[in-house]
Amino acid sequence: MAHFKTLAAAILSVGCISLAHAEERTYHAPAMFGLNGPVKEVVKTSPSVDTSAPTLETVDMRFKPNGQMEDESCRYNEAGYPVSVKIDDPNFDGTVTVEYSADNRCSQYVMEIDKPMAMTITTTNEYRDGKLVSSTLTPLLKDPALAEMIPGGMPPFNLEYSNMEYDSYGNWVKRDLKMTFPDSRIAMTDTPVITETRTITYY
Repeated sequence: MAHFKTLAAAILSVGCISLAHAEERTYHAPAMFGLNGPVKEVVKTSPSVDTSAPTLETVDMRFKPNGQMEDESCRYNEAGYPVSVKIDDPNFDGTVTVEYSADNRCSQYVMEIDKPMAMTITTTNEYRDGKLVSSTLTPLLKDPALAEMIPGGMPPFNLEYSNMEYDSYGNWVKRDLKMTFPDSRIAMTDTPVITETRTITYY
């Protein structure tokens, strides 16, 4: 009986240790959005109406103290980095999957949109000195009827970021954004520059 009690106590101790480690697990959801530090909330302050492009950074974001997203649909890899999440937008229905570089920066993400139209938007990010400088978005229409209406498909476009201002954690709080179209079918002589600002709070 004494041996049984000792064994039971040992099992309970191991179980408690395991639970403690599970509860202490840290996540890195902010990395999905190129954010550093113990981010609590990111609120976009301008422009008030999004006129840029369907990117992950155009929405307000909130995170838990352990680094998880508040969105329960988010799935993580073994290191605690997000690998997929449902699109949180009343106008769209779909999912986002994420790929990371060797230094755990978001190198590419794929938005699989099911509604209102079936399409895929692949975003490839380019960094310089650890800072995001541009993104290339490549749309692919998956609805055959819609694809027939746009010969050659939807053209890719670039988002170029400049005049970046950063906070003490190295996260941008102000930047200029310019959209360009490398496709010769799109003739744009004067592309407007949009200034984006956001407020970031930390734990």
